[in-house]
Amino acid sequence: WPDFDAQAQGIKVFITGLSNETAAIDHPIAKDKMGKPAKVFLRKTLELSYKLRGDTALRPDVKVSYKGKRWIMR
Repeated sequence: WPDFDAQAQGIKVFITGLSNETAAIDHPIAKDKMGKPAKVFLRKTLELSYKLRGDTALRPDVKVSYKGKRWIMR
């Protein structure tokens, strides 16, 4: 992975494929060939949040603590 922002205060990890739940919604701008709103397909995704604690200058020694999880559609 490319290096991330050295000033970052947290990390979010998104995991798909744990559920087969999906939803189709209309795109707010894009249109299909018939002039109707294009469909966007969303998948149920697990979001894991982590907080980075410690001095950003000492990034290799920073502690990562789990903040929580939530299910989102994206």
